[in-house]
Formats: sequence, C-alpha cells, structure tokens
Amino acid sequence: MLRRLLVALALSLPALADDAVDLQWKARTQDLLEYGISSVSTDATGKLQVVAQPDRKFQLFGYEIDAKGTCAAATQYTQIASDWLLLLPASKVRTGSVVKLARPYDKMSGVNPFSAVGTMTLQGYEEIDSAHLAVLVTKLELVADKHVQKAQATQSFQTVSQGSLEFTQWFDPERGLLVRVQYDLQMRLAYSDEYKKEVKKSNNSELKDYEFRTHEQWDLKGVQDVATIDLGLPVKDAIDKGVAFLRTKQGANDGWEAATDPYLGGPTALVLLAMLKSGVSPKDPAVEKGFAWLRKQTFKKTYCVGLTMMAIEAKYISPEEVRDSEAFMDGKKSELKLQRRDLTKEDTAWMLEGANWLAKAMTTDGAWSYEGTAAGYDHSNSQYGLLGLLSAARCGIMVPTKTWQTILDHWLATQEQKGPLAKVRILAADGKEAHEATVMVRGWGYNDVAALGSTTVRPAAMEPCRGSMTCAGIAAVCMARSQLSSAHALTPEKARAAEAAVLGGVAWMEAHYTVKESVYGTGWYYYYMYGLERAMVLAQHRFVGDHDWYKEGAIVLIGGQTADGAWAASAVETSFAVLFLKRATTPIYTK
Repeated sequence: MLRRLLVALALSLPALADDAVDLQWKARTQDLLEYGISSVSTDATGKLQVVAQPDRKFQLFGYEIDAKGTCAAATQYTQIASDWLLLLPASKVRTGSVVKLARPYDKMSGVNPFSAVGTMTLQGYEEIDSAHLAVLVTKLELVADKHVQKAQATQSFQTVSQGSLEFTQWFDPERGLLVRVQYDLQMRLAYSDEYKKEVKKSNNSELKDYEFRTHEQWDLKGVQDVATIDLGLPVKDAIDKGVAFLRTKQGANDGWEAATDPYLGGPTALVLLAMLKSGVSPKDPAVEKGFAWLRKQTFKKTYCVGLTMMAIEAKYISPEEVRDSEAFMDGKKSELKLQRRDLTKEDTAWMLEGANWLAKAMTTDGAWSYEGTAAGYDHSNSQYGLLGLLSAARCGIMVPTKTWQTILDHWLATQEQKGPLAKVRILAADGKEAHEATVMVRGWGYNDVAALGSTTVRPAAMEPCRGSMTCAGIAAVCMARSQLSSAHALTPEKARAAEAAVLGGVAWMEAHYTVKESVYGTGWYYYYMYGLERAMVLAQHRFVGDHDWYKEGAIVLIGGQTADGAWAASAVETSFAVLFLKRATTPIYTK
C-alpha cells in the first residue's frame, strides 16, 4: 500500500531537476487569467520591497498565446515587457540549461529598428503554496540595429541608446500556468544629433533623451471561463462611475476643455454624448450648461461638428428606443423602428447649420479633412463627418441621395482591393446558429490604401490598414448603404459590393482581432474601442469569428478603470470607454 502511494506521488510530481522538461502553457482559449500588479523597489539595505497596486491588473485571454507563450509582437516600446514575460523555452530544458533568445523590432511605433538579445536559464524549482514551480531567469539587452541602412531609419524617430529587460518567472508545469513574474525594464531613447540640431534651428527648442524604468511583479489571482462571467452589474457600475468622473471634469466655463483647445467644442460634445447615452436626462443641470456653452462655439472642425450633431440627436432618443435597441442587439427583437425625434426650433436650426457645414466641407469624392477646406482627407475625420450627417438625417434634415451615393463610392474605392480569401464565420445573436461566407480579407487605412502613387494621399506602402480605420470603413459602408436603401436608391450591384466590403472588413478585424490595443495604430486605444463597438453594431455582428467582442472588450475596460471612475485620467478617453460599455451606437433600423 505504501509503495503504491509513493509511486503515485512520484508520478504526480513534475520532472526532477536533472530530467529534461518541456514546459507548456495549458490555458484554454476560453480562459481569462488575471494577474495583480505590484511595484517593486529596493530599500536602503538592498532588500526588495513589493507593494500591491490595487487599481492595476494584467488580463490575459487564453487565445492570446500558444503553448510556448508566444503572443502578438509589441507595436509600442511600452509593451516590450508583456511581449516577453509569458514566453517559455522552445525546447526541453533541465536545471542549468541556457537558451539563447533574440527578437528584432523593426515596426515599433516611433522608434528606429532595434533588437532584444539574451538568454533564458532554468534556474531550478521552488515550492510556493504547495506548488512545485519551475524558476526561469531571463536577461535581455535592447540594442539599436546597427545593420539598418540609413535609408531605412527615420531621423525623426527615437533610437534605443541603452536598454535591458531582466525577469524571473515562476511557472507551474502541472497546471501549465505562469504563477508569478518579476521584471525590471530600463530604456533610454534618443533622437539623432542631426535631428536635434534641425529642431533647434527651426523652433529653438531642445529635444532631450527619454529614460524610463518599470520594476513590477505580477501574481496570478484567478482563472475564469469567459462564458461564465456575468457582466451585468459590473458594466452598470463602471458606466455610473465613469459618468460621475465626467461630472467632476466640467470646467468653470461649463465646457469640458480649455479655451485654447484646438478642437474647441469637440470634447464637450463627446462628453455630452456619453452622458446622454448613459441615461443622464437632457434636463440635467450639467447637460444643460454644457449645451449652452457648446451653442456659443463656431463650427470650424469636422470632428467637432460631427460630435455636436450626434450629441444633439442623443437629446431626443427616448428610453423606450434605447431598450428596443438593446433587445435588438441581443437578438431578443427581430425588428427595430426609427422613432420620431421632435427637435425644438433652436435645435433644428443648429442641426441644419451643422449639416450645411458638412455638405460644404465634404470633398467631391465624399470625404472630409480636419478643417473642411484643405485638400485631401482622412478616414478618421470622414467617419465623424458621416456620423454627423446620419444624425441630421434621423432628425428630419434632408440629405440628398447623391451625397450618400458619393460617400458609399468613396469608401468602396478606398478599401484594399485585393486580399487573401478567408472563411468568415457569422454567428447569430444567440451564438448558436452560424453560417460561413468565403470573402476577401480587406481593410482600410487612414488614407487611401487602394491608390498607389496618388498625389493627394500617402502610398499604400506607407499607409497600412489599421484597426480603427477598418472599423470606420465598416461603419461608413453600413451607414451609407442604409440611407440609400431607405431611399430605394441602392442598386443590386452596389448592394453586393457593399456587403462584400463589410464582410471583407469584418474578416480583416477577425484576422487582427484584439480588444487590448489599437491595431497598427499609435495609441488612441479608447477611440479604437468605440469604433469597434460602432462597426459591429451597425454591421449587426454580435461576434467577430468566435469572439464575443463586446464581452471581452467590457472585461478589459472594466479591468482598466481607476478608482475615481476614469480611464487614462481623461474626460475624452473616459467618454469613449463609457460609449463602448453602453453599446451606445444606434443600430441600423429595419423598418
């Protein structure tokens, strides 16, 4: 009996220190792993001090990594740590084994190419909370790539002049999970001497090198099946806290930005939109004061005009319509009827003024720029110009059919014209029924990714497709298509082209799916998330492939909200987050 017990115990333990082991992650694709984050510092005696940061956490979906902990490559230098901390040896190792590591970074936003090179060593095993954990120590140097030709380096980008990443992992071989990791990241970024002189000469300012250090510890707090997570109350609480934070940021002038803000009126309109969509009454004193201040501003920029018109419309959306929209998006209602918006004379005139401004500012091929007067366009301004026109149309302002045709033609023409074929799995709202469509994977960029060599836009080689802009393209096609369909002006040919464009865009989003960062962007994460919500609601895609984009996005956003109710300590970013959580986009009406 004792012998059988000892044999069973031996079989249940991980490999002994002198045996080669193949460490592998065993997280399921549907798992959500949550790590608490602590800051690490050294006291006067040299002892490490670990202090928990209750507001901070790291969340990992099982589908984000493979068995060896490989994940999507970082696109920003601040993400380098998470690019490595989950990684395991590619082959079997035993105590004392040293694995050489190297990874190039040639597409890092704002930084010239560099590499991370170093070693990973299986130091041994350690018992923590009755678990037998493998201890891995990794030391990496971050070095500028000296082999990059000058033509490939961008002078205005920073160069890694010095950097290192050292970390220790405690990995549970039996559970296949990383239990703890402690890391120290140090970087020094510098501009070239030539560029510093150029800037000094042009505007008499001095560029300084940038140094930063992050020393943290992550501890696994729990693993959950995403499907079992109930977000009802957490979402409501997060929205309420977000709105409460927005109230605290209203200025003495009753707006939400300084008088010197280059987008005067835009932030205030965005905050008002978020508050109204979250259920705050149009008669709320903060809302009334905000609109009174907003009315005094002159229309000058596309973003500000579009957002103002969206906020005006939001004043007149009834609670009943909001409930119907939510039921429609959840698959509990098969039809959705546009309810009448009875604007006051003053708001009708205001909306008409905005519609006229956008009509004048629109380029001949159906797009917008920042000021509405400069040549060229970009798809970020263009989507907000279009959103403003859609709000106007839903409030009874007549927008010519030709305008919608021009807009649709623009977005169809500026999407990638070719791409790989892929099967897009389209799930019903209840997640049970599905059908597949074979489509060409095609996205959108900030400008025209379809036009090589154009004199008014950047070449496609310089303007990759982006997640936020692909969301903008999906939404734009849906909006223009719906208005043409309502006017009985959508030809069968254009209807097929529009459907192919939308599905191609959704396929691109599935291929590059994430709810954690702006895909191929340079920040603007919360802007991206609101764009994702808008695109999928308008396209009526409750899922992106097998991903419940709303649930996964809500998990990440709730996890990133600070104790004061904010996201990124900003009224603008908080508004974008609240709009996502509220699923604030009004769906395409079916009748």
